[in-house]
Amino acid sequence: MVVVDAGNALILRGVQPGRPEWPQAVVKAEIIAEALALGGIDAMVPGPRDWALGLEKVLALQQAHDLPYLAANLECEGRRPFPASKVVERGGHTVGIVGFTAGEVPGCTVEPASEAAPQALAAVSQADVTVALLPLPTRALYDWGQADLEVDLVVDGGTGHALITPEELGRAWKIGVGARGHILGIAPLHFTPGSDQWVPDDISDRLDRQIARWEKRHSLALEMAEDGSAARKERWKEQAAWYREKIDGGRALKEELAEGTAANRFGYEPIRIEPSTADHAATAALLEVGKVRIAEAEGPMKPLDLSTRRVSVGSPFAGSDACVSCHAEQHAQWLETPHSSAWATLGESKRSLDRQCVECHVTGWGAPGGPDSPADIGPYRDVQCEACHGPSAQHVLDPEVTTPSSDPAEGSCTKCHDGVQDLGRFDFQAYRPRVIHEPADPG
Repeated sequence: MVVVDAGNALILRGVQPGRPEWPQAVVKAEIIAEALALGGIDAMVPGPRDWALGLEKVLALQQAHDLPYLAANLECEGRRPFPASKVVERGGHTVGIVGFTAGEVPGCTVEPASEAAPQALAAVSQADVTVALLPLPTRALYDWGQADLEVDLVVDGGTGHALITPEELGRAWKIGVGARGHILGIAPLHFTPGSDQWVPDDISDRLDRQIARWEKRHSLALEMAEDGSAARKERWKEQAAWYREKIDGGRALKEELAEGTAANRFGYEPIRIEPSTADHAATAALLEVGKVRIAEAEGPMKPLDLSTRRVSVGSPFAGSDACVSCHAEQHAQWLETPHSSAWATLGESKRSLDRQCVECHVTGWGAPGGPDSPADIGPYRDVQCEACHGPSAQHVLDPEVTTPSSDPAEGSCTKCHDGVQDLGRFDFQAYRPRVIHEPADPG
């Protein structure tokens, strides 16, 4: 097995130096780097988000954990800090891996990956299969595809999209598992002696669908060639001949594939990492130490006052204690939902000082008048009324002033249930009945 990572593994989207969460982000990057080394990674690339750490820090992490970074298109002060490629041997076959980076690196030049690729690929041209690690934005990925480079597989680490099936990218097939490390992609390789072409295991079904499309267009071209000027008829006849050639070629390839002589094949299976997935013992131990380090990065913390949910005077939030007198039935129903104990789950998992986690387990995080530090969440703890309905202090003072949202839309949920943090389990139509309550009796 060859283990690779296509970038943006160390720093989460939107986290930048100077922000309150940055000290914790640096600690997490150090933990992730060590965890990747413990997992036996064979090749990886620094992505645009990772460069927020700075070149010096990335190099320090590489050296501390012997991380196999590649970056063929990065030059810093006349030198290349990382190799462009490497060849790994497994099971009697060689895998040539080329890596590229993207983004801005102070003091360095980042060449377009598609321009740096030919030289990097030449070094691994004799490998049985070539793999490119690309943490590129969508536009640069498109340029790569248009460059007609001799690569077999591309691992996409830049767009953040988790692919269910491989997609064509130039001559290559692209796979990707998205962000946050919630999905592991496995691509078994099946070699055919003498072949230098790679196709996915489901290529026969893909060809059937493509041939069907070509046949429809071929029929249409023949029909269009019946009428019009001589020049028009000739153009449509040429078009029909082109589609006939594609149809015949597709059918011939299907026959060769059926005989097992046409191409190498690869499978692709994205595996979601669930809470029930068994932990890697050494990594689990590292995480427990990491939780302490993350808490320490938050600095001294004043004791939390959990005696009330009433917030300070002047805040646009009222706190759920202020809602009970008029909405007792709704409050009682809320107490039966996981939202009412969201804060406690952080304590149980030792993440109550982790800013990345806190924001979705409290009310009003980062909003004007809301908490912006784990030390301030006392009256805002849990996912209270105003997490869905919006700041309602004015409504408490004057019931004629309505809450910002009496019937919260899906967007109020997907800020946290974003398909990534919740491992993709959230379904608005299925989940909404679990938390919805009847409106208060206006009488």
